[in-house]
Amino acid sequence: MTRSAVRYALLVAMVSAAACGDDDASVDANVDAHIDSNVDGDGDPGADARVDSNITLSADAGDVVYALIGEPITLDGSRSTGAARFAWNLGNGEEIAESENPVAEGITYDAEGRYVVVLTVKDAGGARQTDATTVVVTHPLTHTPRQSGTLLVTRIGDAEEIVTIDEDASEVSRLRFDPVRRSLEVVERITVTSPPRSLTKTTTGYAVVCARHVSRFGETLADETVIPLPLGADAYGAVERAGDLFVTMPGRHALAVIEGDAVAGEIPVDDPRAIALAPDARLAVARFRSGDDRAAITFLDPASGERTDLALAFDPQASSDTESGGVPSYLAQLLFSPDGRALAVPSLQANIGEGRFRAGVDLRLDTTLRAVVSFARLDGEQFVEDFPARKQFDDRGFASAAIYSRHGDFLYVAMRGSRAIDRVDTLRGNGSSGSILSAGFAPDGLGLSADDRFLFVRASLSRELRVYDVSSFASLPPLVAMASTVSREPLSETMLRGKQLFNDSLDPRLSRDGYLACAHCHLDGDSDHRVWDFTSRGEGLRRTPSLFGGGDGPLHWTANFDEVQDFENDIRAHGGGLGLMSPEDFRATEETLGETKAGRSPDLDALAQYVESLTALPDNPHAPDDASARGAVVFRDAGCATCHSGPRFTDSGASLYDVGTLSSGSGQRLGETLSGLDTPTLVGLHRASRFFHDGSAASLRDVVDRDTEDRHGATSGLSASERQDLVAYLRTL
Repeated sequence: MTRSAVRYALLVAMVSAAACGDDDASVDANVDAHIDSNVDGDGDPGADARVDSNITLSADAGDVVYALIGEPITLDGSRSTGAARFAWNLGNGEEIAESENPVAEGITYDAEGRYVVVLTVKDAGGARQTDATTVVVTHPLTHTPRQSGTLLVTRIGDAEEIVTIDEDASEVSRLRFDPVRRSLEVVERITVTSPPRSLTKTTTGYAVVCARHVSRFGETLADETVIPLPLGADAYGAVERAGDLFVTMPGRHALAVIEGDAVAGEIPVDDPRAIALAPDARLAVARFRSGDDRAAITFLDPASGERTDLALAFDPQASSDTESGGVPSYLAQLLFSPDGRALAVPSLQANIGEGRFRAGVDLRLDTTLRAVVSFARLDGEQFVEDFPARKQFDDRGFASAAIYSRHGDFLYVAMRGSRAIDRVDTLRGNGSSGSILSAGFAPDGLGLSADDRFLFVRASLSRELRVYDVSSFASLPPLVAMASTVSREPLSETMLRGKQLFNDSLDPRLSRDGYLACAHCHLDGDSDHRVWDFTSRGEGLRRTPSLFGGGDGPLHWTANFDEVQDFENDIRAHGGGLGLMSPEDFRATEETLGETKAGRSPDLDALAQYVESLTALPDNPHAPDDASARGAVVFRDAGCATCHSGPRFTDSGASLYDVGTLSSGSGQRLGETLSGLDTPTLVGLHRASRFFHDGSAASLRDVVDRDTEDRHGATSGLSASERQDLVAYLRTL
């Protein structure tokens, strides 16, 4: 290798290590002087060693340059001092020969990328110095991203305006950040009538999506228009298209179409939450919880009704220390890149392909699930998944939000349970290029200043809006400002602590390596709609139940826990956590149906109190009607109420029943033969996507039709109309 090649390779390595992909890719001239004086082709320092403390020669390659493919750019080394001659290595295999001109013009790049450009200068005596900068080359920036999220950043004069929400407090806040003073202040707040979930930019201001309504705002929060949504909307996301607002309503499996100030109609979409406006003005809507075979994103033209599905494939790979297979689920946000050529989808990847029963491979805490970002690329007129580009993150459990930089060269990703923000370099194979640690409890909203210098983070369960200076990742980006997102804490101290613990995977008492949190299977207290293979836990195939409507009776399908505090066992055995109890108290109460754990750990009791508080169900879109009234009679006459009794429609804890659903995959209970299952509640049944403990019934009608031996109520003799009425009744519960 020639001397110049060695120097260039070392400079590139130092730029990559020191700047970690930063825009500021300068290298200290003194470091290069050391290289020059010690490296030569024949081992003799030679003339290049003529560098000493009295020489004022200094190389300056200039600031980072952003360019488009094929667009001529200029490299400027005129800030160098003491230099007589200048040469450039362009980082793409090309060089600009040495000359007296410090400026190199008309340089073009024919492919996107992040190029390290090295300037070499010489003085009249032949001494030399080098410096490096970065040229970032992208496709033309043709798309202004439009999606919903939990915060919105807008440039207002010399300041950044941030609008954000708090679901627990039902508040919307408008804040202003001064980048010169680095100050963040609350401008105004408003209370809305149902919990806010997200917000989006509109032509006249912005819209806040709440569970039961949408609030449109102009320039201030005082300028509010309230638009009620249909019963049971349980709304989450929205985006504006051609003046109309499209709102995701997972409770109704539909989009609401808002024209003006009223709902004009609905468009059926399965389990929608995240929504974005595609570069071709179609709507992109994600199915929040995936099926077992793939994740799905629907591209929809509201005018024609034409639909196209984008599939994110099931990953069949066997688990390793750094990656695992499975299906992307909890598709939290859809983000189209500024060049309109890529789509990024943060989520978690649920490893439902493995397990002792299914594949003879036990699930571990680091292989059950992990944070991923999936990518799709424009292929002709459609987006197609770029499966090899799917990015998995070590020590992260759930990628809950993301945002592209203004040129699309970086993607910032919020890790909800791990309390971290990771930066992905999209121009270098989606490699990790820096992190922000300890970003607050449950970060789930991101925004960037107009110049990409400041990152805004909503730490939802710290009730904070945080501002980080991300101009460099050479060290951890500093926190420069912070403000509360609520006027007052809406929860009691114990309840807030319990909710933080429920959503956290960083606390080593809860989980090892940051992967597992209660919320990663029960986000917001709901079900992830997965069937997990818990055979290695002494159970079997188990469908994740919703936690809504609970509050009494034993837990799990096999009633193997008699108090929420028994999850201390799962924390220790399956999450790798150190535990919330003292070792002595845990040893005394390790048997889950033995001595109580309650009262022995304030944090464990706080966690239990939060779980037990999840008694209120979202509104049911299925209102009682004549069919459901007839179905109630069928329910009674068929004997269903014998076990599904009381206000929660369960006799949980009374006995275990085999209603004909036990199979070879049903596993055990407490290390013994499984004789039956605890009676599940029927409250909120309409929200489930599959049924029975192993998810073996795909619909409520399948549940009714499956029982041909009357082991699950006297239903085998029901007529088709009676079965239909029974299902109508069950949906109203």
